[in-house]
Amino acid sequence: MATQAEEDLLLNQRLEEVLDAIADALITSEFVDPNVVAGNQKTIKNGIITVGRTNLEKLILYEKDVDANKEDLSLTFETNPNGATLSEIVGNIGDEDFYIEVNGGGNIILFSTTQYNTGLDITSLLSLPIDDEGTTTNPINVSQFMNIEQQVSDIDTNQANEFLDTTIFELLPSQLTRQERINRFFSEWDELKGEVPIFDISGSGTPDNPLPDGFVDDNFSANDYSATHDISWAQDFQGQENVIPIEESFITRLNATANTANSGKTMQSLRDQLNEYLEDIDESPFVPQDERPTYENNSDGFLKFRDLNQGIIIRSTSDDYIEGLNPNNPTYLETGFTITMWVRFLDKVSEGTLFNFGNPMRETLPFGFSLETFVINEDDVFQNVDSTTTYGNFVEEQFVYTQDTQLPFFSDNNVERFLKLSVRENDESETLRDSHVGISYNGGYARQTSVEEGDSPDAGRLTFTRVPIDFREWYFIVATYNPNIDEDGSFNRDGSCTPVNYFHPDYNQNTIDCDFNPDFWRGNQDPGSGQYTSFSGYGARCKVEIISRSDLLRARGYKV
Repeated sequence: MATQAEEDLLLNQRLEEVLDAIADALITSEFVDPNVVAGNQKTIKNGIITVGRTNLEKLILYEKDVDANKEDLSLTFETNPNGATLSEIVGNIGDEDFYIEVNGGGNIILFSTTQYNTGLDITSLLSLPIDDEGTTTNPINVSQFMNIEQQVSDIDTNQANEFLDTTIFELLPSQLTRQERINRFFSEWDELKGEVPIFDISGSGTPDNPLPDGFVDDNFSANDYSATHDISWAQDFQGQENVIPIEESFITRLNATANTANSGKTMQSLRDQLNEYLEDIDESPFVPQDERPTYENNSDGFLKFRDLNQGIIIRSTSDDYIEGLNPNNPTYLETGFTITMWVRFLDKVSEGTLFNFGNPMRETLPFGFSLETFVINEDDVFQNVDSTTTYGNFVEEQFVYTQDTQLPFFSDNNVERFLKLSVRENDESETLRDSHVGISYNGGYARQTSVEEGDSPDAGRLTFTRVPIDFREWYFIVATYNPNIDEDGSFNRDGSCTPVNYFHPDYNQNTIDCDFNPDFWRGNQDPGSGQYTSFSGYGARCKVEIISRSDLLRARGYKV
């Protein structure tokens, strides 16, 4: 609830609004003129506030109409059933809409939305007649207005001419700002520079007809341009054939063709001056020096294999098997493993095994894992489509980009090289898993558990890790098998390898299409949110990553 002080404040604000409206209605009515206003204004006479003033007496103005007409608040209205004072009447209307009218009899009528919708005559609350002593005790509500009288001073022109100098010898123009002067200069330059000559600086003429002056042909020379452009030429040869009129000419181009009037006022002389201000941008750009150190190999050398599928056998001298590589107890299927090696491929045809344990691909008792490389030629034929479809045809018609380089396959070479990690798991189904991914193109390739046992082996071969064809470059290969990745939960397939229910409960169909998303199968994109991550827990258990020696050294801050 509002306090009494707050209610009083609101009432005073409302009274001020009502009194303003009363004053506005009175001053615009036919019953108020300057004499009435002066007769109701307040002044100080003999130290007492008095109603009625002349123009020679000071006017008392109040900040608020409530203060100027406080006598209105003390009068009672005996016949009013809803209140005895103006304050009570205003309190009754509250926040209602209201307006004031002065009727034909000069009475002041208050109208409000509900309380006084038919009008309430409040004239007797706003003024009192002059008392027996001739004093107005409550003036009408126009005392806050001021009369403005128009006065005209008559000047004797004869006397004024004796003292005033009316003769004006010059008119000083308004000065331009510095920016306006600059704008005007460039506007003039645009008007006076003329058309740009058509040059052939390369000198594409013939030995018999060279073009030494750099113009497009021998039918239009530098002199021809001057005759149709330069003001110097127009002034010196006016009236001759093909010479431009003076008022249509432009700034002289060359110093050599300038006359006396235009000496030092040519485009060439302007260019020479501008060069003095622009030496810094005319210099050859500074080439920063590469201060990075050059990497020095720490090892004495490396082990070289002449061909793939040729290598060494690693064995333990103290035990029958190297730790973790017992074929009878393949603990690597529970702990996972990582294979790393430096490789440089010296041709475009070699294929084979880079590293293997057992043979996961053999038909009888397959086990183990293998890291291998293979190549695809642009002219190689699809085996599962028809005898005429080549990889080159397939890529040209279907693919927009590759998953690694964002460049089309076979864009700079007719051969593509890939890396593949295969692992045979020791479960009831002897599941074969590999490192291929899904990929998006026209139709798309939906990832399967392995390419070899999938329904689209030809297209699937293009989804393995791609190695650029560069015989000079070394590549660091990291092949990883992580059994903790929920690969089976990354898709849910029936016997026909048809996607069922879009992989897993967290899948968000509106965020990513996991089936054709290579980043998802590499474990770098969360299937629920679509956000990128270093490890999502989903995707393929097998993954092969590479980095070139140049990129690795550059990332470590060395000069390549």
